[in-house]
Amino acid sequence: MIKKIIKRIFVAIILLPIILLLLGVIYFHIDPFEYEILTDTTVELNAKEDYYNKYWLIWVNIPEKVEIDNKEYIVTNIGSSAFSYCYLLKHVKIPATVTVIGERAFYCCENLTSINIPASVSRIEDHAFLDCKHLSKIDFPASVKYIGEGTFLGCDAITNIDIPAKIEHIGVAAFNACDNLENINVSCDNVYFSSADGLLFDKDKITLLCVPGNKKGNFKIPPYVSQIGEQAFRECEKLTNIDIHAKIKKIGDCAFENCNGLTYFNIPSTVSYIGKGIFSSCDNLETVEIKDGITSIENSSFSYCYKLKSITIPESVKSIKDNVFWCCYNLNSIKIPNNVTHIGEDAFGCSGLTTIDLPKNINTIEGKAFYRCDKLISIDIPSGVTSIRELAFYGCNNLGNIIIPSSVHHIGDRAFYDCKNLDVVIFNSEKDVNIGEDAFQDCKSVTYLTENQEKEETENNETEETESQNDDNADENEINEDENSEEVEFVIEEEVQEEDN
Repeated sequence: MIKKIIKRIFVAIILLPIILLLLGVIYFHIDPFEYEILTDTTVELNAKEDYYNKYWLIWVNIPEKVEIDNKEYIVTNIGSSAFSYCYLLKHVKIPATVTVIGERAFYCCENLTSINIPASVSRIEDHAFLDCKHLSKIDFPASVKYIGEGTFLGCDAITNIDIPAKIEHIGVAAFNACDNLENINVSCDNVYFSSADGLLFDKDKITLLCVPGNKKGNFKIPPYVSQIGEQAFRECEKLTNIDIHAKIKKIGDCAFENCNGLTYFNIPSTVSYIGKGIFSSCDNLETVEIKDGITSIENSSFSYCYKLKSITIPESVKSIKDNVFWCCYNLNSIKIPNNVTHIGEDAFGCSGLTTIDLPKNINTIEGKAFYRCDKLISIDIPSGVTSIRELAFYGCNNLGNIIIPSSVHHIGDRAFYDCKNLDVVIFNSEKDVNIGEDAFQDCKSVTYLTENQEKEETENNETEETESQNDDNADENEINEDENSEEVEFVIEEEVQEEDN
């Protein structure tokens, strides 16, 4: 018994300094911050680059004033990332001297449930409260004029947002990915923004700016809306259908990004522009119909749409830009209109394509255009193509053969690298084509043919096609003759029977 008591005392003596140190870090004045002088009278609070005690903070009382070199300064700014990754932080007291809450100031403060923003604050910068998942209540004082991009992105516990009259700027995705957000309400005195049915609009309700993350099922765009703003539906994962009416003219960048409940989408002909990444990472999207009107499919429009199987690209489209179908594993085939003159880098990279017909009017196959399309079996390169850029067909190890026309004078580095089953025929002499480093590394074979040989090959192919067609016609004629012969025989038999009778 005595031994146990002694042992416990000994452990306590050892642990006591450690406990006191932690308590000092958490509760006392072991300051994990530094101050940057802004003016003769003001400073900004920042985290020390080489000091990590802030990660143990539970409660913080930001001072109104600090003394630096025997001079007193007023704390007016909370600097960039000052409290970022303070996972344990639950309470912060911001003094009435602070006017700016900086970028990512409270990023990933997951235990922060509420915060009192004083009436002195006029600006809350980009991503200031990004991923504060337990922040359930936020009250904007009348002084706030600026809310930055993604300021409350991923604040899942927030259910309602009230926008006061004096707010002049709300950044893109300021309230997106808030899974439980039901309503955004704007003061009727605000001259820049408005709300209806819990949705955020510009003042005239022409542009739909934000749809709360808790909206479910079928969603109909209000009839007075003509534009869908950038990231307006971002991470509205509970929506299963979005009905776009015929008055919509423009859809902004990443408008439906991460809308994982969508399986089908129809873009009407009234829409003349769709932004970058419009359906990026829509995991369950299978079918998209785009009507005539769109001239360009912008960067990353369908990237990481793993289940995309079918897409209709209208004749009006002239350009398919970078990364459009990147990682679309279930996209087996696609018809590209001949009006398309440009296909960008990584456009079909890592997709499930087995075959594709390239449009006749393109002159360049961009870098990584078909990167690691390991299911691609065949592809025809149009005669107008002059350049095949670096890594264009890298890792297409099921590609069996490819004919490179005489128009091609440049093949970039590792353009066909690791195409293990590929037989390449180049209709040009080796000296007339600029071949990049390791362009055909690990390919089965590479054959160069002259222009005359190309003509002979073309003529032979045409002859074979003609002969094949003639054979088919001959077979058809034989079949027809046989059928006629049978008919004649049948008639003769009938006549013989009549004579016998």
